[in-house]
Amino acid sequence: MFEPLGDKECCGCQACVEVCPKKCLQIGTDEEGFAYPIIVDEKNCIQCNLCNRVCPIKKNKIIPQLFRKAYYGYSTDEGDLLKSSSGGLFAVIAKEYQKKGYYICGATYTNDFKVQHQFVAPDENVEKIFSSKYAQSDVANTFAETKRLLNQHKNVLYSGLPCQIAALKLYLQSTYDGLITIDLLCYGVQSPKVWDYYLNSYHKGKQPKSISMRSKHYSWKRYAMEIEFSDGTKYIKSKNSDPYLRCYSKGLFVRPSCYNCHFKGFPRVSDLTLGDFWEVNELYPNIQSDKGVSIIIPNNERGEDILKNIESSIWYDEIDVKRLKEMNIQYLKPCNENPNRRAFFVGVSKQERFEILAKKYAQNSRIKQVTYGVKKFLYRSGLWENMKPFWNLCKNIVSPKSKRR
Repeated sequence: MFEPLGDKECCGCQACVEVCPKKCLQIGTDEEGFAYPIIVDEKNCIQCNLCNRVCPIKKNKIIPQLFRKAYYGYSTDEGDLLKSSSGGLFAVIAKEYQKKGYYICGATYTNDFKVQHQFVAPDENVEKIFSSKYAQSDVANTFAETKRLLNQHKNVLYSGLPCQIAALKLYLQSTYDGLITIDLLCYGVQSPKVWDYYLNSYHKGKQPKSISMRSKHYSWKRYAMEIEFSDGTKYIKSKNSDPYLRCYSKGLFVRPSCYNCHFKGFPRVSDLTLGDFWEVNELYPNIQSDKGVSIIIPNNERGEDILKNIESSIWYDEIDVKRLKEMNIQYLKPCNENPNRRAFFVGVSKQERFEILAKKYAQNSRIKQVTYGVKKFLYRSGLWENMKPFWNLCKNIVSPKSKRR
């Protein structure tokens, strides 16, 4: 019998729905737009318990620890670099493994710009799954399709969030030599309902033709929302000006289970982990980063092999993990709940204008900007080691630790 999880635990991976042989479960959405499994045909249940066995949350938690080895780098192909969110590593990997005959699966947009996982065949254009999409992706039937392809002795490269990769591995119930998995350094997944509301209210009456949530029109670190509309007009606003990106950066519409994420630790079940290496210039001031730099974390020998297979198409170097750890990075920490989260969703349900919601709940903090600038200066000038104890003392005085809600 299916044992449902609460909204603060279920990550919405859909593995339980996909694996049920009698289709006793289906996906429904709550008032915030997040997907959860629901029982629709309890009488047909054959007590196989597969739905509970494939749930990644019901398995033991990974013990959070920093990765032992990591690299940073970027694609040497400027075209791929500009089409990607960070250093273009996924673009290089996807193209390389397409040449080897792999089917590539990742998040893309549907015709109405919902976010969904889809497969790209070896002879199809893989660029549609490049770049970040800040709304939770519907994995649809891609777990079952992955298994079908692998059982036909086809090769698959599946990219997704760490919880999705963990769910896929449990769904397959077997290891396959022809499967490669890549996950991301994930901040937290965002509400599809809020994404729809942004498009249909803030851009009301406009039909998108293409969307980039991480356009490098200004630069990598000053990324922008860029939307081309069917009437030929274009919308470009930086992350500090676009209301969706402003609210996203404040964590106003994150899935509740992300506050208790089970998948932040290392090593992970994926072969390779990729993400934005935002700290690159604090550790390596002379690296040119305007177009993006990735952090690259192999989780096993296959991950190391992937990196070796693409090294002729990228520039990369090893990271001093000890120095990275000293920066108190967020890679191992679940995100904190924004105290204005509930009020934000109430505003969405009342159809308040998106720009008003951003103004009310996503004000840019001048103090945080100044603090970040000072800390950045200390790293680049080599003064951080000496100033760190004093910095932490001031931080505890100004903002004492409190229990999370």
